[in-house]
Amino acid sequence: MTPRGPKTFEEHLEETFPYFADAQVDFKDLEVTATSPTSGYSTMIQRLRGKSADGKPFEMTYHISANLVKKNGVWKWVHEHVSFAVNMTTKEADFTSYIDPKKNFWF
Repeated sequence: MTPRGPKTFEEHLEETFPYFADAQVDFKDLEVTATSPTSGYSTMIQRLRGKSADGKPFEMTYHISANLVKKNGVWKWVHEHVSFAVNMTTKEADFTSYIDPKKNFWF
């Protein structure tokens, strides 16, 4: 297993993000909760859409949960988990079980 740290994460971003050269991010249902004066978490749904560096269109809808820590008066995003919800019957994204996110997610 490769150790993860600031340098390896930065390298990962440098390799990955050029693919998303012309992208927009939509945010939905952002909630931030403080669990103490110096810690908290957030949840949201994001949709990333656009064209890749090689001109191919893409779109991804996913849920993000993150842990936050306050140090020296500044909140830091210290951990993130990304998940893609799936209706196992249809094999389609299904965030709420009552709306079609492909039709109802544009802002």
